[in-house]
Amino acid sequence: MKKLLLVISFSLLSVIPIHCQNLIGLHKSGIKRIMKEKNSVFKLDESTINKTYKYLKYVDNYGDQTLLFFLSDDDYCTHSKLMVDYIYLKNVIDSLNNKFEKKGDLAWFYIDKKTEYIIQLEKEEWFFTVVTKKKEK
Repeated sequence: MKKLLLVISFSLLSVIPIHCQNLIGLHKSGIKRIMKEKNSVFKLDESTINKTYKYLKYVDNYGDQTLLFFLSDDDYCTHSKLMVDYIYLKNVIDSLNNKFEKKGDLAWFYIDKKTEYIIQLEKEEWFFTVVTKKKEK
């Protein structure tokens, strides 16, 4: 039981830094550098090739979370998508409620450098996702 609690604690810590630092608009080289330096729980996963979407894929050490940074044609991040096991749902919602302003049932927003960002939590069948993107004008 203690081991499970320790694993959950470390996994939850890995979710929080992603929302504290906005990587949207960064070039993929900057994302790789920041993820390597500041988020050691997530490792770059280059095992999958997708010809439809251009993205960087990171997976946490426990396999409970996958983080995708979607890239433009010139390799700048347009939005991110964090896919998380339902065991963390309450903790993620609590964290989002504490850090950002609520904007609906499962949506939050924040402003960074005069740009508004939307965070949307979406419930899927086996996991939930947290999508962060610029607010459309």
